[in-house]
Amino acid sequence: MSRFLSYVLSPYKQVEAAYDVVLMRSLMKRSQGEVSDNRVKYADVLSPGATVKQNLPPWARDLTTKLPPRPAFETPDNETLTQCGIALGVLTALTLAQGCSQPPGVDNPPGLQLSLALLGSVWLLRKKNLTLSRSISLALLGLSAGAFVGGAVQGWLRVDIVPLGALSSPSALVSEFGLVGIFAASAFLY
Repeated sequence: MSRFLSYVLSPYKQVEAAYDVVLMRSLMKRSQGEVSDNRVKYADVLSPGATVKQNLPPWARDLTTKLPPRPAFETPDNETLTQCGIALGVLTALTLAQGCSQPPGVDNPPGLQLSLALLGSVWLLRKKNLTLSRSISLALLGLSAGAFVGGAVQGWLRVDIVPLGALSSPSALVSEFGLVGIFAASAFLY
């Protein structure tokens, strides 16, 4: 039985011995300062960001570890894109209908549509297992970014002076961009 086990295990022992030889050669080359592959990351070599962090004073090092993580991007799955797209389409149509139905000079901001979009965005972000505070902050970030771009477009187009077809409401135009920002935040950020 022991002869059978040694016969069965001999290829594994040979592979293990060959691995040890390769590992020792690599260790010898590294200790001599020769690196065969520049893509290999070693544990004792610090990245440029880690060297900067190491040179910071202790209070600044502690501060950087306590900061919340920055928003990260991800490719959404089809279900999320479908849910966000349908909700955005409905709310965009309601906002455009409200903006086009108002007489010139009257500007009633679409607050209901924006609040529904924010609630839906927080709900979708919570489905991605984010905390409530992070979901709210990402939704507000999307709204702020969209409103900033919408305000810039409104400042350039000035639909209150020269209506864009039937659309003469500046708040409806800015809200459209805010809705797109909320959609982008709920679909692409986490």
